[in-house]
Amino acid sequence: MAENNLNLKDTDINRQISFSSYHVVKELKLKDLVKKFDERPLVFTPLVLGYQFGSTSYCFIYNFGSVVFFNLSTTQQTAIINAIQNHLDKIFDLSVMDEYFL
Repeated sequence: MAENNLNLKDTDINRQISFSSYHVVKELKLKDLVKKFDERPLVFTPLVLGYQFGSTSYCFIYNFGSVVFFNLSTTQQTAIINAIQNHLDKIFDLSVMDEYFL
């Protein structure tokens, strides 16, 4: 049986999974951005900076300027977007986003 990368348990089968993504800027320097968060990254490469906030809650920030949230509340998403905006000293047009529920 293939390993499940999202660490879903049998009890999570009936749980709705949400995906939200925003394209916020043309590019991000992740090595500077990682210093702005207190949490330890789940993954940190020149291409992606990822955090895990719960058993099935994640945030991935990509160097090409996109942020993807998995099962994070709107409040959590807003806090992360605000931290990125403050770091860059720039307000984003958040109208470029996708949201899905499974």
